[in-house]
Amino acid sequence: MKKANHILTGAFVLVMLAATQAGMAATDAAQMQVSVEVIANCKILVTNLAFGAYDPLLQHSKEPLDGTASMSVLCTKDLRATVLIEDDGSGTRKMKAPGSEVSYAIFSDSARTRPWGTGGNAVQVTGTGSTPREMTVYGRVAASQVVPAGSYTDAVTARVDF
Repeated sequence: MKKANHILTGAFVLVMLAATQAGMAATDAAQMQVSVEVIANCKILVTNLAFGAYDPLLQHSKEPLDGTASMSVLCTKDLRATVLIEDDGSGTRKMKAPGSEVSYAIFSDSARTRPWGTGGNAVQVTGTGSTPREMTVYGRVAASQVVPAGSYTDAVTARVDF
């Protein structure tokens, strides 16, 4: 009888262990939503447009003085943006010194035929998200300006609208 009880006890223990292990192996699962919102963004960098020396009596009495600056625009991938160089809408830019002005213009092309400003005179870019769009800003000081010697300056804002 004792032997039968041991067998029954052993069998019971095995059944209980199997039931416990089966209970431990059970799982439950639920899905978790993961999200992020990528924002539209652009960054713009520009160097100064320094024309150098303007000689109204000799070299620049007949030919303009040209200069360039570099601009770099980086935008979120596939974002369409507009690059502008602000102006006052008059179509004429002026560098100033006390009591005098020197006229100049800014262009988006090397032939200096497309003024770069606001309104319709802008450059369109599409962002890559990784490689900046490199552009050249072309400037020109008109020839034969009768102005006194001195340092003339102006400040313009390059901006990217997106």
